[in-house]
Amino acid sequence: MTVRGSQAAGMYEALSQSAGEVLVRYKTLRANLTQQRATVVGQQEAARQTLAAIYLPRLAEADLDSAERLTGFRGFTRRSPIKAMENERHRLKAKIETILASETYQRRTFLVGPVGEYTRELEEATSMLDPWQRECHVFECLEGFEHLYEIGYDTPAYAIRWWEGSYWRNWKMGDAICDALSKGDFGDDVLPAYKKVRAPRDQWRDRRAEVGKKIKDVHDLVMLHDQSVSRLQQLPQIYLAESQKMLAGHLEMADPGLLAQWAGEDRGLLMALRTLSGLQAKIDFLNDAIDHGLTQFITDLSTRQSKYNRKVIKYRRSKHYSRIVREHELDRKFPQKVDKYLVRCEKLEILADRVVAYDQYDSFELDNPPELWFYEFSGGKSPSRLTPSLRRWYDSNPSQRPRRDPAASTRRAAAAVPSSQRLEELGYLS
Repeated sequence: MTVRGSQAAGMYEALSQSAGEVLVRYKTLRANLTQQRATVVGQQEAARQTLAAIYLPRLAEADLDSAERLTGFRGFTRRSPIKAMENERHRLKAKIETILASETYQRRTFLVGPVGEYTRELEEATSMLDPWQRECHVFECLEGFEHLYEIGYDTPAYAIRWWEGSYWRNWKMGDAICDALSKGDFGDDVLPAYKKVRAPRDQWRDRRAEVGKKIKDVHDLVMLHDQSVSRLQQLPQIYLAESQKMLAGHLEMADPGLLAQWAGEDRGLLMALRTLSGLQAKIDFLNDAIDHGLTQFITDLSTRQSKYNRKVIKYRRSKHYSRIVREHELDRKFPQKVDKYLVRCEKLEILADRVVAYDQYDSFELDNPPELWFYEFSGGKSPSRLTPSLRRWYDSNPSQRPRRDPAASTRRAAAAVPSSQRLEELGYLS
């Protein structure tokens, strides 16, 4: 089958439009998965903090030793938070004692209270400043006045020459200011009148700033005292939180399987470790889809769409418009793929929602390959082409299945029994 160039242009235009619709769908999915990834990353950070709090519930030597033994972290041995806390406690107490002994702190109410010495000085400076400020405002509110004053207009310091455009603009502004103030000349009349009120205004403004600084210094000293007292009272909680944060940073790089071996039969630790491992598996799944599958598909399809657009331009040129286009030059297969691409996109969206919503972490043994978390998330489904790394692993390990903790499965089954039935099994309760 052959077509004219004009027909080929129309066909390629339709192909470009179809490719664009698919691209919009895939880019939207990538954006949605990126948001989901951010959510899971936040959940993982919170889970890591929770795990760190399980390892280190208190700031005591025994708990620090236990946390190091169970996690392999050696930071507390090198930098003891207990010693650091005691050192800061000593410094805070010394700082508080110094502040309490200072005359400024002891006289704070007499200095900055409602009728304090500095308070009255500030009120006086403000009351003396206000009338001079109003006098200055008469000049400073006029358009261009402050500019002319700063450049020394109509004084020996004025450096602008008559051939510069600003010379004439300044002259016009100066005359307008003279008219507004009913003065004859800017240099002889306006400036002396302004300087007469500016000097006392600046004097009282400086005085008010000086008193304001003294008041601020008193308030800052009181605030420093209050903050020091508050921190001293909360020091154990602060250092515990900082120690847990340090430990959480170590756990980010630790091997969950190894940590599970060291945890022994501690169910609380095992559950927290499995949760952390499962959240990491979710992130790995989303990374595979976002950074590899979807991005590669979008890149390839964008290249294809650009090719279609070039074909449209080509076949609409006069020299190709009427020529015969052979069958092998047309892309007849792409329209048949569009529906398949859209279905694949929809399936990944549904699968991602299922993965992100999964919360039954308690039975997955951590000596399983982490890729088997996907089997748990999906209920045994095959990975999508849009998660290529995961798909390759399952192609290489088609028969692998996750090993589960039988104790966790028993507990889950017990939890699924209706509450009324469980009450009957307990017998008579009085």
